[in-house]
Amino acid sequence: MYSWFQGVLFVLCARDGSVTYNSAQRRNPLTVAVGGLDLLDKASMVRAVLATYRKQLDESPFNNQVNSKDTVL
Repeated sequence: MYSWFQGVLFVLCARDGSVTYNSAQRRNPLTVAVGGLDLLDKASMVRAVLATYRKQLDESPFNNQVNSKDTVL
């Protein structure tokens, strides 16, 4: 039926009970539930992603964006 999707992996992030989550559940997906990350895990993840672009996370006390309350990761 969907032979043109062979070898394609879809990654979808959604909250339990959301419209997106409920719609995806109709297709019986492989689900991996992941809890929230603590501050050290968030910083580690951001460092890893930035490293692929040869960028660096500025963690100086005056510009700590990971620790900022208005930053969404």
